[in-house]
Amino acid sequence: MRFPSKRPPPPKKKLEESKAQKESLEEQLQNGSYDCVICCIRVRNAQPIWNCQLCFHIFHLRCVAEWAQTSVSRENPTWRCPACQGESAVLPAIYQCFCGKQRNPQSAKSSLPHSCGQLCLKPRPCAHKCNRPCHPGRCPPCEAIVSRSCHCAKTKTQIKCDSKMSFHCEQKCGRRLPCMKHYCQDRCHPGQCSPCEEIKTIGCVCGRSSQEVSCEAEDSFRCDKPCGKTLDCRNHECSAVCHKGPCEKCKLAQIKTCPCGKMRLSDTWKCSQEVPLCTQACEKTLECGHRCLEKCHFDECPPCTVPARGKRCRCGYIVDDAQCGQTTLICKRRCNKKKVCGRHKCLDECCDKEFHICDLVCGKMLSCKLHTCQILCHKGSCPKCDNVSFDELSCHCGASVLYPPIQCNAPPPECTQLCNREHSCAHPVRHPCHSDASCPPCTSLTEKRCHGGHEMRRNIPCHLENVSCGRACGLPLPCKRHTCDKICHSGECPEKCEQPCQVARDCGHPCKLPCHDICPPSTCFANVNLTCPCGRIVETRSCHQFQLAVNNQIQQRIRRGEDVNLATDLIQLSKGFLKCVEQCAIEIRNKKMAEGFKIDPTNTSFTSGLYTDFVKDEARKNWQFASKIVQKLNDLVDLAKTSSQASRSFSFEPMPRDQRRFIYELLEVYRCTGQSYDQEPKRNIVVTAYKEKSIIPTLSLGSAIGFANPLPLRKLV
Repeated sequence: MRFPSKRPPPPKKKLEESKAQKESLEEQLQNGSYDCVICCIRVRNAQPIWNCQLCFHIFHLRCVAEWAQTSVSRENPTWRCPACQGESAVLPAIYQCFCGKQRNPQSAKSSLPHSCGQLCLKPRPCAHKCNRPCHPGRCPPCEAIVSRSCHCAKTKTQIKCDSKMSFHCEQKCGRRLPCMKHYCQDRCHPGQCSPCEEIKTIGCVCGRSSQEVSCEAEDSFRCDKPCGKTLDCRNHECSAVCHKGPCEKCKLAQIKTCPCGKMRLSDTWKCSQEVPLCTQACEKTLECGHRCLEKCHFDECPPCTVPARGKRCRCGYIVDDAQCGQTTLICKRRCNKKKVCGRHKCLDECCDKEFHICDLVCGKMLSCKLHTCQILCHKGSCPKCDNVSFDELSCHCGASVLYPPIQCNAPPPECTQLCNREHSCAHPVRHPCHSDASCPPCTSLTEKRCHGGHEMRRNIPCHLENVSCGRACGLPLPCKRHTCDKICHSGECPEKCEQPCQVARDCGHPCKLPCHDICPPSTCFANVNLTCPCGRIVETRSCHQFQLAVNNQIQQRIRRGEDVNLATDLIQLSKGFLKCVEQCAIEIRNKKMAEGFKIDPTNTSFTSGLYTDFVKDEARKNWQFASKIVQKLNDLVDLAKTSSQASRSFSFEPMPRDQRRFIYELLEVYRCTGQSYDQEPKRNIVVTAYKEKSIIPTLSLGSAIGFANPLPLRKLV
């Protein structure tokens, strides 16, 4: 007798836990240290208790009764144990001992509290009851010794009742197998016996075939061959598949008429002869209700050929030339609906498909730019390329390697080694190994001479070839008059000189035309500042206009017979070309009064309060613009003074913000008002001068900033 190795050992852990729980509960109850789970107060010996029959936790009867009462409702009549959440439909209301045989137990001081002291006698999974005194916790396993048989029931042994171990003897099983003819030859074993392995030969029901089968199989079978027995007509054999019992009668011998039933066969006709056909129409009723129009025939009637109108083909269109017996009509109309891909059309005739799946290959280039999409034509973007390579992929120097499989178009692995390629310079390499076609530029700082050879530039990156110092080139041009004015550059200087000619005209201004050999006759458009005799009024005109005006005055004086000194008269005419106005006389008088009182008009204390610093700074920067504004304001004030109206207005052209600010601050000096209109960049100012309030300042803006008189002009020839 031996125990099997595959049988699991008894559940020692559960037995130990059950024993430990029982001993722990008894010890805590005797010491008075057990706490109620609900109220967390010690359970005293004299207090009624209730213990759960699932988890064996102990509670105060009052606590668990309140707990259960608050948990029960009409919708849910059960309540849960607060420790194990086990459901119960009985409300706790009776104080009993642990085994439940005695109510309100009165335990002695030497015995276990809340115990009746009698035997527990709770039922166990076996036939024996618990023989321990009334105790808390789970009942210990049964320790009774019983006689237990082996699997084949030929040997018995003594073993504990609660033991889960089983044993088998070394004898043959000997139990009758399911075939009821043989006995099990295996050694004593658990479970059912293995099937009978004996082989027997059986024949089919028609007796034409036989086969070997297991002992447990049926005694007969059916083969898949025709029966082949001679029928009662003695002319034909049975064509039915292998069967039991007598064969059916010959079906041909039972025929009495032709196939259509209109001609009766003669009494001398035998089943071995062919069935004669009559010459009349079949006229059997078809499924559609019409009669068969074919001549008497064997087999089934052909489809009805009666014309039928209004029948629809499979794609839903009405077919006019259809026949009644045609079940599936196919028209010649092409579908032309868009396929699922949205790119192609369905060209099938009489198409009845609900979804038109495109059967063409997509063929678009994938994101790898190496392969095309091979799935069926589809909507949306193509999936990622799923081609893989089984060759190793390494970096340029070979230090880092990716092993297959490698995704298509995967970049080479990153390498931490320095680049080992040949470089154009001798500086140390600072960049790592890379897969780019060219190395990054060398950034080491060097000294290089600029293109024009002007100086040696320092801290120039090594990879920079075009080094410019920022100066003008200065090399002589082919014209031999100018030097190259381009910023220090590489390559040759321009072959054709486009710089303005600096040869002086007769008027003293440079030619300014593109560089040429001999200056051609041309009009001078250089600006000339003209003043009145006192120098207060300044006006800018082109040199050509000024020369025409001077020549006109000279011709008039010559006609009047006056002596003309060209050199002297030109200088005088340039200074006093314009006429003085009333304000000029006022300023001359004020100047004489200042000289009489020994006041310096150019002193800062004398002029600081008249014009703001912004106005004076802008006038110094752009006197041409400032002089135009001053002249226009002077004319506007003079017009307002002589006008019969209370005010006169003038609209300046659109100008930037700083120029508008210049006018606004200048209007305070003239006691005029201004208003801006429109949006940037077309915002302009409308100035209004008043007859009674507006004035022309005694100190002009040009005098306040110390404006110099215009340069003298050369004499005209």
